[in-house]
Formats: sequence, C-alpha cells, structure tokens
Amino acid sequence: MLTEEHQGGARLGSHAAIYEYLAAHQVFGVLPPAALRDLVPEVIERTYRKGQHLFYAGDPQTYVFIVRLGLVALTDLDDRGNARVVLTYDSGDVFGPPAIVLGQRHAFTATALIDTHTLLIGKDTFDQLYRRFPELTHQILRELQSMLRRSQETTLRLARTPVVSRVAAFLLRFAEKCGPVGDGDTDFDLPLSREDLAFLLGTSRETIIRALTRLTRAGVIASRGKRVCIRDPDALRRLAER
Repeated sequence: MLTEEHQGGARLGSHAAIYEYLAAHQVFGVLPPAALRDLVPEVIERTYRKGQHLFYAGDPQTYVFIVRLGLVALTDLDDRGNARVVLTYDSGDVFGPPAIVLGQRHAFTATALIDTHTLLIGKDTFDQLYRRFPELTHQILRELQSMLRRSQETTLRLARTPVVSRVAAFLLRFAEKCGPVGDGDTDFDLPLSREDLAFLLGTSRETIIRALTRLTRAGVIASRGKRVCIRDPDALRRLAER
C-alpha cells in the first residue's frame, strides 16, 4: 500500500507540478530554468505496484529513475541463488545515471518494495543534459559517491550488525522520511510486511518478529497493524548505532 502521503493522488499530473518538483530536487534543481522547462515535457510519470520489477539485471539502460514516493530495492543473487538486497532507494533518490554515462547494462534487478511513484527521464535526454551542464555532472558524481558509500554500509551492516540494530536504524530512517523525529512520540505508517523487512534487512521473518517484540517490550516502540509509534527515540538511536 501507499502511505498517507501517497494516497490522494501520487501523480503530479501537470507540467507545472513536475517543473516545481524538479526545481526543488537535490540533483536536477541545479539545471537552469530554461533547461528545466525543456525537460518537463520529456518526463514520464510511472507507478510501480508492490513487488513489480522496474527492470532486470542485464536489461539495457533506457531511463534515469527518480523515486518521488516509495521504496525500491536493487538486488542480486547470492552463491545459493537467493535474492539479496544490495541497495535501497526511497523518496527523492535517483538511480541509473552512472550506467547511462558509462554505457552499461543494469547490473542489478530493481523491485518496488511498496507502491512506488517514479519520474523517468529517457537515456538520450539525460545524456544531452549531462554533457551540456557541468553542474548536473557534479551532482551526479556526488550521487554516485553516495551510492557506493551506502552499498558498502549495507554490506557491512548485514555482516556485522545485530538484527535489532538493523531494525532500529531502518525504523529511524523511515520515520525521518515522514517528518522530524523529536523527543516525543513519533507515529508513522510502515507499509512493509514482516517478510518485506526480513528480505530488506537480510534475515528471517521470525527474527524480525523477535526484534520488534524486544523493542516493544522495552518500551522503545509500539505498533498496531502497520502503524508504528517511536516512544523512546534516544534508545532507538543508541540501538541503531551499535
């Protein structure tokens, strides 16, 4: 399901709304207004339902993807042929530019973990912008550095971090996407099943349930259905940092 923000119409719909979104975006906002106005009619809005693939490993690069709302996982196969999460992208994140610039095919499979609304920019359109505007090139390089860092952090976290710490870190990050996490209670909808969390955090459904139960019994969180309340943000942060 989409979160409350997603409900009520995920699509931007008009050229004016797309322009406003891109102008405020951390990557594409560096483009001059005239370039943005030219870009807007080329942008495709597309929604991917939970579990739907955006592309598969080995597919040719055809678009740059902007995740406007939602959550996408890049996955590959481990030695046993099981899918594992390499990297996740959520609201505001961009993926695809480095491979387009380098002329590579997709190295991973991309799957929507929840209903996800995206903006797509065609390969040729993006390539022209990339070559014309050094400011965009600089932002893409920054995004690439961030992607590599996050991928390394994901690998290390799955290898070294206790599951309860992984759960704590994920809940904090997800909550912060919905709004600031202050000293009081913070409520948000978590549109992921226990199976989804297990897949995302590299463990089993039963282990996720035990971790959530531990956090609940300690008074750190409370949950009912998909509604989660962070009751002790400081304790959750301490657990996330372990």
